[in-house]
Amino acid sequence: MGVFKIEHIESGKVFVASGRNLRGIMNSHRFQLKSGTHKNYALQTDWNQFGEGAFEIEILEDFPPPDLDTAGLNSELLVFEDLWIEKLGATAPKGYNERRISRAERIKRISDDRKRRYENPKV
Repeated sequence: MGVFKIEHIESGKVFVASGRNLRGIMNSHRFQLKSGTHKNYALQTDWNQFGEGAFEIEILEDFPPPDLDTAGLNSELLVFEDLWIEKLGATAPKGYNERRISRAERIKRISDDRKRRYENPKV
């Protein structure tokens, strides 16, 4: 398990991701890019335009396999992924990752949306 990046060599733009099965998740992202089905539109667009040879896929951090207790592994991986995103400046416009919003930000957006709908109900 671990964290990896996909970097557009010429521009230096990076996409950072993580997974429990590091080799598997790297292969999954590569397959999605090759087949044109990757969820990150900006990365997929650049991949289509410049081709696979313009990108480098590299492991940033590789962790030993966990013990049987795997509770909390996904959240721990996301912490390391977020640290690498921050360290590499991997959020738009310099990178391909989108900024994650906090729980407080999500709650505020929901609240604001509900207020807007309450104040301007559809007739």
